[in-house]
Amino acid sequence: MPLGRVKANMAFHFNMILESWAGKECTHVQITETIDDMGQIIDRSETSTTIYGIVSPASYNENYHPIGSLQSGDLTAFFKYSDDVIKSSQLTDTTTRKDHIIYEGNEYRVEQLQEIAYDVDTPVFARYLLRKVSP
Repeated sequence: MPLGRVKANMAFHFNMILESWAGKECTHVQITETIDDMGQIIDRSETSTTIYGIVSPASYNENYHPIGSLQSGDLTAFFKYSDDVIKSSQLTDTTTRKDHIIYEGNEYRVEQLQEIAYDVDTPVFARYLLRKVSP
């Protein structure tokens, strides 16, 4: 498969798509929790920002999801790579970060970074699986 050698200005085009007809407003919530030796949460902080993305129902694709892994209400979302959306991760032995997306009044956990689109060697946007958080 040939690789691109000339930048196609994908960042400009993706921003146009977000700003003109497909961009949906979302709230990106970063939750950082610190636990003690007993596993109890001793510190929790949340920050939230407004971001825009392309959001749609998650569709089954055998390359990404085993059969039965998608649940009703799960979403696929595309966000600019620079928006700093990540899947939940262990930052240190005692600190975790969880990213949630609030979209149309529902809260979703960023479950999986599925792929990143590059313009030659620069990441432009990423595709995520969002799991609905039960109320």
